[in-house]
Amino acid sequence: MRRMTFYEVLGVPPDSDAAEVRRAYLRLARDHHPDRADDAARARSEERMRAINEAWSVLGDPERRRSYDLRLRSGGGDVVATAGPGA
Repeated sequence: MRRMTFYEVLGVPPDSDAAEVRRAYLRLARDHHPDRADDAARARSEERMRAINEAWSVLGDPERRRSYDLRLRSGGGDVVATAGPGA
């Protein structure tokens, strides 16, 4: 697993507008929802959804996103362990 920024998790550039971030979240949530996975892939889907939901909880809230962007620009910022966008 590699560590990714919340933008990488959702597959959007940092300068994306709120609507683009929301569309990316909805698409990924639909594609990776554990209820849509077979039993063999369910654990991986659950892990992926945790990362997607965590990214959305920050990037979907304007104030939290602004704070996150400031930390990211200063070399900090949260990262999430995930298998990557195509997982």
